[in-house]
Amino acid sequence: MYYLLRHISPPCGHADLLRLAYLAGVTGKADTVDSILTPLMEQRFDECQIKLDRLRVVFRGGQCHGCVSRFRLMEAMETFYNTLSPHMLPQMESLNPKSLPEARRRAWRSIVQVLWSMHNGTKRDKSKYYVRGVGPYFAKKLCEMLLVAGLNHQGGLYLEPADELFVADLWPIPLNSRNTLADIFPTIKNWPAGEQDAILRESLRCLERSMQNGVGGISVLVAACCFWQEQAHGTIFW
Repeated sequence: MYYLLRHISPPCGHADLLRLAYLAGVTGKADTVDSILTPLMEQRFDECQIKLDRLRVVFRGGQCHGCVSRFRLMEAMETFYNTLSPHMLPQMESLNPKSLPEARRRAWRSIVQVLWSMHNGTKRDKSKYYVRGVGPYFAKKLCEMLLVAGLNHQGGLYLEPADELFVADLWPIPLNSRNTLADIFPTIKNWPAGEQDAILRESLRCLERSMQNGVGGISVLVAACCFWQEQAHGTIFW
């Protein structure tokens, strides 16, 4: 993503970044997006689709397979953009060099709410953020791409390292991490569902404080919890 942003000319705006992030998130090959970069920035979407028809597109994990055809990717991108841009672009405007940390954090709260809500709902009962074919993994990847762009001051976004830690604290805890934390802290299961997220986060902070020399914050601990079984079996080491 950073490579693509560095090679955009003229500079990428927020709208371009949102479209680019969608294609980078839904396809599994960087050169696929790289090959359509120029017509994409110039909004020649028909030409983009012709190029995509000739390329090997690999869908990333976390998508709802079969919902988005490789031959209709540009149409899916515009549906994604038209659905989310009214909610995302105003918040992205607040992520600029002159914004105060409080303003950036308010914007990120709204962005995380939108991204996490994209894959909620059904065909019968859609949320206003619902996007067909989008899964939770894609929402997480899109959030990460916006963070990478902002930390490198690309795509019209400006972030500081503290913002990254703030977003990691905001992002919902994945289900496999929740299950592991419930094994470590069995009493969590007895708390009301509405309070479990806050209790899980406090449990993560307790784990963080108990680690010697620190382990990189809550985001690293969430990853460690995701791969708890692999670590126990000696497949990976932290």
